[in-house]
Amino acid sequence: MESHNADDASRLLTVDDMAVHLRNLIVNNLEFFQKSTTSLNATYFAVFNRLLEHILNIDPLMKKIQTAMPRFDFDSTLSGNGFRSLIQISNCCLLKIDEIISDISQNRDSMLFRLRASNVQKELEAYCNVLGQLRACLHYGDRMLEMKENDDLLSHEFEEIQSAIMEEVEQLNQEVFYGRTLGFQYHKSMRQPLTVVGIAMASFSESYDAFESEFARTASSFFHSGKYMFNPELRAMQVVDITRNADIRFCKAFWSLTEGQVAQHFPFIMCPKVNINKVITIESKTMTLPHVELPDGEIVINPPCANSGPGTVSVRLISSEIREGMAELNLASSDYEGFLPKKTLPRSKYLLLHCHGGGFVAQSSKSHEIYLRHWANWLNIPIVSIDYSLSPEEPFPRATEECFFAYAWVLNNARQLGWTGEKICLTGDSAGGNLMTSTVLRAISVKVRVPDALVAIYTPFLLTIAPSPSRMLSLMDPLLPVGILTRCLAAYAGVNFDKPPTSQSMPDMSNLAIIEESSPPSSPSSNGTFDELDLTSEQESSPAPVTSQESSPAPVTSQEPSTAPVTSQEHAHPRKHMPLTRSMPVIHPQEASVVSLRRRQLRYFRNLPITKNMFMSPYLAPDELLAAFPPTCLMACHLDPLLDDSIAFGRHLRSVSRNPVSLELVDLLPHGFLNFSLVSDDAMAASKRCVKRIRETLGMPAADP
Repeated sequence: MESHNADDASRLLTVDDMAVHLRNLIVNNLEFFQKSTTSLNATYFAVFNRLLEHILNIDPLMKKIQTAMPRFDFDSTLSGNGFRSLIQISNCCLLKIDEIISDISQNRDSMLFRLRASNVQKELEAYCNVLGQLRACLHYGDRMLEMKENDDLLSHEFEEIQSAIMEEVEQLNQEVFYGRTLGFQYHKSMRQPLTVVGIAMASFSESYDAFESEFARTASSFFHSGKYMFNPELRAMQVVDITRNADIRFCKAFWSLTEGQVAQHFPFIMCPKVNINKVITIESKTMTLPHVELPDGEIVINPPCANSGPGTVSVRLISSEIREGMAELNLASSDYEGFLPKKTLPRSKYLLLHCHGGGFVAQSSKSHEIYLRHWANWLNIPIVSIDYSLSPEEPFPRATEECFFAYAWVLNNARQLGWTGEKICLTGDSAGGNLMTSTVLRAISVKVRVPDALVAIYTPFLLTIAPSPSRMLSLMDPLLPVGILTRCLAAYAGVNFDKPPTSQSMPDMSNLAIIEESSPPSSPSSNGTFDELDLTSEQESSPAPVTSQESSPAPVTSQEPSTAPVTSQEHAHPRKHMPLTRSMPVIHPQEASVVSLRRRQLRYFRNLPITKNMFMSPYLAPDELLAAFPPTCLMACHLDPLLDDSIAFGRHLRSVSRNPVSLELVDLLPHGFLNFSLVSDDAMAASKRCVKRIRETLGMPAADP
């Protein structure tokens, strides 16, 4: 059977006759399978009937969105936004369906096909279910499009209605994306690694509550992995259940598997060697930096002290070469890898300050050595990676304070790091990109030296439950799924969804001080119960849950797109209703009480003043600060739920900044691709593109890794 790559999806953006082509194929197969009365043929007939309905309804939605989506691009030369991503994924699904139906049409009369007919039917039904949910996403995208009166993907127009749309999206049937179709929208090199992640998450969830020790959990997970390997539907059910309902502790425990005694040695074994790999503890002492506007002025930088009081900060120095000045760090034998080089190189003109991702709740510089070791060798400059305190134990603003404190320490200790102090680039992936952007804002705000470049990789710039088309992709994202994303953001904001707060309302921290000269700031602990919030102005807009049971197939007819209304209250803004039919299971069946609690949690989080703080959500920073940003490059993925953050922030930053702002879009890779660079050639190629952008933004001489 001919296999289509996800790369082929882009060609469908200009192919108007795909819907006609698929309808003809489907009708042909309906006529064929209608002749037989066997149970398998009846199942095929029912699936093809559902497919025909989806195709008839999805085609006009796609055409409408395709017409409008160019106005949300970064610019006329770079196409990309959440609306395009929805179209791209839908196209990819249609290509896969075309591949399966073509195989059926060509081989349905052969004896060999009958031997595999059951498996082919399951695959076809799986993609039919995916198309049904994509049809729902496109409908919600269409509704969202109607409310975008300007070109801002993260605009607050009709915010309550758009947020209600996101609440409805979170109730869609997520399981269809995590079974045998998992990762269909990505490069082939990513599908097997993502399947392994899914199997690991499902099996680990069984052992998480049963055992306390890491070894016991790992052993039990390995024991249970077999059933999830051979039963993709069971795996999907388990993954969706755990991502929707698990507390933040499970997220931390699962993502921290890469920090285990065995996994932490992988970078040393599988990645290039570096000469220096040393953890440095920055003491909790006040330091000063020169004032950039006053010749003799100084700015006092206090140690991080939010939540738990003054404390140290750990950073990791990674260097492919030993350079002058590094000996002042009192390097131990364990800080060297391999034999001690005979030659010490001069200090580097450039330094890279890095901050790791992990949803603000997990991982470290150690786990991110998986790509940092390559970067150290390709760039041949010192890399300093910050190990900031993690949430929920240390919520905002602790991590931002630690990153800024580490930045100040690096500027004051250039010689020890083998750096001349000339040029410094800040970079980070995901949560780390947010923290590095916050560090730039702090430097500008207190009038100290601003870094020479910023490279933020698949970064969230607005840490609210912001309605945008790309954020709908969390419904199907294997690494940033519905529930996990929200819980991570809530944990960073100091909110515990698993144990609702019970005291007074959250203090307004929108004017959080950058540097506290007196007493340490109080912890941004969340207060006030969900039920205490006044939500009377927000209407319930989600349709009642429907079951996924199928009725008997209808005969073949020339159908028109369904316009059956959804039972739902009308919003103030006119909109179309979601066409639900008996063959389209849209809403994931959940208990009404669970759905209601979830809505109250989302609305509670959305109304927190702390999420509007510019050091948490750089997208909301005032223009006068953004104007002083250094040359900036944003790296984002077409299929990332956080894509629109980079598009919207990049467009706004470019409109006010005095320095160049660029955007690089990576196709067919998921959020977090840097951590898969060892198991995917495409992820490794994207990692090299990140290094190239770091070189360009920092003004380094061009060189191919």
